[in-house]
Amino acid sequence: MSTTNNSVAGTEPVEPTATSLGPEENVLGAISYLFSPLTGILVYLLEDENEFARFHAAQSIVFGVASILVYVTLNVATTVMAMLVGDLLGFLITVVSFLSQMGLGFALLLVWLYLLVTAFQGKRTSLPLLGSMAEEHLL
Repeated sequence: MSTTNNSVAGTEPVEPTATSLGPEENVLGAISYLFSPLTGILVYLLEDENEFARFHAAQSIVFGVASILVYVTLNVATTVMAMLVGDLLGFLITVVSFLSQMGLGFALLLVWLYLLVTAFQGKRTSLPLLGSMAEEHLL
């Protein structure tokens, strides 16, 4: 007789409750990710009572800022490298950079969708590094 554990590591289902802004906490948590980090900042600043919504807002801010920083860093690094090495090698670096940015963008899209859906389902899903940063510095 074995028992199955359907919970995903890092998720804690909660019962949705109302927030000071009006919508239930799961809706507000999902809205936090909609246009991350902008909607995360809005929810974080406007919602002062509901811990679930504030957590997802804080994680949305950290996730959005980290995503932007990774993209900018990758763009600047490859642009500088392409300018320094010359025509043919610079072109190859640009192509590899484009392909890696497409892959990174797809991976970030999948993580973003996962966070949005799990927040809407009422689960407190914490990303391994970014979730702890959000809890430590913003909550």
